Amino acid sequence: FLSWILLLPIGVSGLWAAVFHLFFPAMSAADIGWQPSPFQFEVGMADLAIGVTTVASFWCSLPFKAAVVWVSSIFLLGDAIGHVYQMLTAGNFASGNAGTPFLMDIIAPALSLMLLAISYRQSRHAGLDSSPSHLTAR
Repeated sequence: FLSWILLLPIGVSGLWAAVFHLFFPAMSAADIGWQPSPFQFEVGMADLAIGVTTVASFWCSLPFKAAVVWVSSIFLLGDAIGHVYQMLTAGNFASGNAGTPFLMDIIAPALSLMLLAISYRQSRHAGLDSSPSHLTAR
């Protein structure tokens, strides 16, 4: 389940967001309730980096997935905080700010962190060493 959460709601959504921020900045800004900004290029590149990495993690080890979960969770939860701030201070309840993207910025990290914890617990019960030997405590 962790692999699929990383692939679809986080990875594919990240790639989708990157396309809109990079190639259709006026449209994506309007959907969020903002004016177009040069910062959309930077956000688009961050979305692209997270999207590509989370899609790639579908075929990678649990430690790689763990790193991807932490990075994407920090990014998405930070986005959620920004959405709440915009709702409270600017009354911005545009669909791209207060709708599905906001909900997914909370649900996807919560679900991926929970599934990561379960995956590590299961790998320990199965006797698998899921962390690289050079990173384990001596």
